[in-house]
Amino acid sequence: MSGASRLIIALAVAGSSTLLGSPVRGAEDDGSQVLPGDTRGAITGDVDGDGVPELVRVTNPNQSSQVVLEAWAHDGDEWSIIGTSVVARLDEEQSARVPLDVAADGFGLIAWNDGESERVLIATTGGVADDGRGCCLTIS
Repeated sequence: MSGASRLIIALAVAGSSTLLGSPVRGAEDDGSQVLPGDTRGAITGDVDGDGVPELVRVTNPNQSSQVVLEAWAHDGDEWSIIGTSVVARLDEEQSARVPLDVAADGFGLIAWNDGESERVLIATTGGVADDGRGCCLTIS
């Protein structure tokens, strides 16, 4: 193929998007909703088993040190909260569960399928004050 032929093909392809309109468009106003409070992490997963993924997020209400896991569902019009749980981890002695502290402890959200259903797990670690290392991985 000659250089002139390549140029004509390139111009035809480039010009077609201008003449025909681009198939990519900006998002229309779809009634987006801002969820209240700080979001520290989020993931989607079918947590109620209905076949439709929910939004699972980690937040600390009212900027407290406490960490809360929330599940949100969309009904076609808006998001609504369907459940909450305070996140806890094992203490350093691994003898009791203590609330996760947003400033001192670490966490991660994991999407997981056990072969039968979809799950969302939260893995947490506690910080050890005297040496700064993590301690006690807890998966909930």
